[in-house]
Amino acid sequence: MQLNVPVSRSLLVFLSALAVFFTADRAFAVRVLVFSRVAPGSYRHASIEAGVTAIREIGVERGWRVDVNDDPAVFNHDDLSKYDVVVWNNTGGELLSEQERQAFQEFIQHGGGYVGIHMAAFGQEVTEPNWQWYERLVGARFKDHPDGTPTAQLTVTSDHPSTADLPHRWNHADEWYEWVEQPELKSAVYVLLTVDEHSYGAGNGFHAVSWCHDFEGGRAFYTALGHTAASFKESNFRSHLAEGILWASQRSANLGPSTIEASGLIVDLDADKGVALEDGNRVGSWTNQVPESAAKDFKKRDEGRKQAGSGRPELRRSLPALDGHNSLAFRESELVNENEDAFRGLINGRGYTWIALMSPYAQIGRSPNVNVFLGNLKNDDKYEGFWVGLDDDNTLWMGSRNGVTYGRYDANNPKVLGPRLQRNQWYIVAGRMGSGLGAVPVEVFVDSNNTVSSALFPVNPNARSSRLSVGQERDAVNHPGEESFDGELARVLLYDRPLTNDELGNTINALKKIYFNSNAR
Repeated sequence: MQLNVPVSRSLLVFLSALAVFFTADRAFAVRVLVFSRVAPGSYRHASIEAGVTAIREIGVERGWRVDVNDDPAVFNHDDLSKYDVVVWNNTGGELLSEQERQAFQEFIQHGGGYVGIHMAAFGQEVTEPNWQWYERLVGARFKDHPDGTPTAQLTVTSDHPSTADLPHRWNHADEWYEWVEQPELKSAVYVLLTVDEHSYGAGNGFHAVSWCHDFEGGRAFYTALGHTAASFKESNFRSHLAEGILWASQRSANLGPSTIEASGLIVDLDADKGVALEDGNRVGSWTNQVPESAAKDFKKRDEGRKQAGSGRPELRRSLPALDGHNSLAFRESELVNENEDAFRGLINGRGYTWIALMSPYAQIGRSPNVNVFLGNLKNDDKYEGFWVGLDDDNTLWMGSRNGVTYGRYDANNPKVLGPRLQRNQWYIVAGRMGSGLGAVPVEVFVDSNNTVSSALFPVNPNARSSRLSVGQERDAVNHPGEESFDGELARVLLYDRPLTNDELGNTINALKKIYFNSNAR
């Protein structure tokens, strides 16, 4: 009898410790509700059960609480408060009453998470008709899809927990949804995956198939994948889904300081997104990825050209030097945004920052030492605006022009020189002009936030720059291509303010992580 006493005490101590452990674990566990209801008359995916099984298995692996409930009555304040995130797993039809909808909205607005899988994005078309709030939560409205489940090539486009463990290029078989309007152009979503339409015979562009965003106090994560049961057994998709649930639950970190600075961003041209092709791989337009920007499409210009379409850049796909990302190759070509007013305030007191991921070719030099890849000089006798280019030997330079004098380079139009760049090598180059009146600094950067060179620029508050051109110094219809640079651009960012040194450094580092993570720099 006495021998059992210490054993019992040890057992009690052990059980007490175990209880504390599980109590602590439960306090930090993600609490997930899986909702897979399909209303009568709506299409029911055969993959629903596979999705439920996968999320339950993920929950066991990660110590989450996973409940499955297809009764819409669970959408009430008391029941929803038990969860961190609700997964809409291939839902279909009108599912919730007005009172239940209101409870779900309040759940999100109080910090709850939403995860939508595949058919959950039908929005007003099939799932939850006429509930516009739900469509905004998802971030897109379904349009259609081609027949079958062909294998297509996915591209990881963002630095995010749900894509961190995925290969940059990933072949996956699924049903490929298309949208009434691209989600990144409709709302401020963070695109995670795009699909190459050419890889499954549906077109020549790319469109988003997964994204996330902060929404009204909560978080929303959506993936269009998950039509087939086999998807939920695929390790890449399970990782993507698991990290998406974790992120939406708010138990995963924010996108963090290694992401591209968003405040003040007015142009984001990304060769992986928004590229409209003509005649094979020729680029007819390049869409700005900043949803709220006044400047949308950068388009080809045939005015002044002897041959229509001769000024279109060429899309180059899946470059090993860029970890599989795309670029646009410019050879005496340009794309112009025709918004006359979108960029006028940059040089008359507001200031700006531009960043470009670029690789130069040999320069033709039709206009000596003026080989420009970004500019918004105004078509008048003084050409005020800013411009960025290369000398004939690929020496980098930038400048602002205040419209006080004509001089191509003088005190009112300083030429700030950077280093000589090597042909066919990739660089992250940047420039910054300070805000305010009087003389402000204009600076050049290469691959870091360390200033390479600088000059002072006398601000003219009456200066008026004009349309922004990529691959050219302005909307030069009188001599298109003559002052264009020859080389490639994979990313162009423009801010309507001078970034701080920390913001610039974080953004350059984020670009390095996206484009050069597996390549030594």
